[in-house]
Amino acid sequence: MFLMNMYRNMDHEKIVFDFLLQSDQNLYREELESYGSREYRIPPYYRHPVKNRAALKKVLENGYSIIHVHGNALLYITPILYAEKAGIPCRIMHSHSTSMYFKWALPYHNFNKKRISKHATHRFACSDEAGAWMFGSDYTVIRNAVDLDRFSFRSDLRTKYRRELGIPDGGLAIGQIGRIDRVKNQSFTLDVFKEVVSRRNDCRLIFVGEGIAEETVRNKARSLGIEDRVQFLGVRTDVSSLINAFDILMLPSLFEGLPVVMIEAQANGLAVVCSTAVPEVCAFAPNINRLSLELGTAAWADAILAADIHRTDCRKELTQAGFDIRVEARKLQNFYLSAARES
Repeated sequence: MFLMNMYRNMDHEKIVFDFLLQSDQNLYREELESYGSREYRIPPYYRHPVKNRAALKKVLENGYSIIHVHGNALLYITPILYAEKAGIPCRIMHSHSTSMYFKWALPYHNFNKKRISKHATHRFACSDEAGAWMFGSDYTVIRNAVDLDRFSFRSDLRTKYRRELGIPDGGLAIGQIGRIDRVKNQSFTLDVFKEVVSRRNDCRLIFVGEGIAEETVRNKARSLGIEDRVQFLGVRTDVSSLINAFDILMLPSLFEGLPVVMIEAQANGLAVVCSTAVPEVCAFAPNINRLSLELGTAAWADAILAADIHRTDCRKELTQAGFDIRVEARKLQNFYLSAARES
């Protein structure tokens, strides 16, 4: 989503992205083709390391001037290493997280952390916390900006989507947007929602996204007896419209870099209840409540039921803080053009 937000707001006569993917999933294939982008799909590194390296090497020999690698940890830096061997002059490593779930892999991350500056020519991060996690120091923060106007609140879309989702009149709609896995903590969301439902019976919980933990989360909803109040919408391309249906965004992540959905929610004026893992630097609206996960489900349920669900327009504050996509995309485009001229 970060890449699509940036790319849509660049001059495609000057900048063209090609995409290197390790999976078949690409909701934006037709749109990217219209921009002149190519898509390369290579075998996943963790399943087919030899085939992955061979395919990667072939792609990187196509004469690129820039490679921009996005990651949550420094476990897979092979693209940077192979780009260096291929003579690609500008090699960017970009941090999007502040920790990792599988602690057994931490030694690999720390090993690569010591040597990444020797191979990556530039180091980017979505926040200072994400930069410190991946690089320690010497990095540039690139904000996870969004189209603030596109996400502004619309009452007509709220009515339309609430009707489609079957949310009762006056009912409380709690949304969680993001991949479904342990890091995003949807299991905790269900525990909190169970507590909310016990106090208020007109609530709905809506998950937007897919992930490896989806079956587990679905099974838990059934075991808690709340499956009739929980919806799984999968991956959507209409989030800017869908978000109008929500009253509260819930984000109980175990760790985060700087979640794009946090900015999208504030552009919409949506109330947010999130964990303290979400950096305070991206919280501007008055209707945001950052809570420790250690407080437990009852305290989180209290926060949700006490949330001010009236929309608050803070697009001005978001723009001043560097989250307007038009401004930030222009900065990144200028960087690419300068790097290409120097190559």
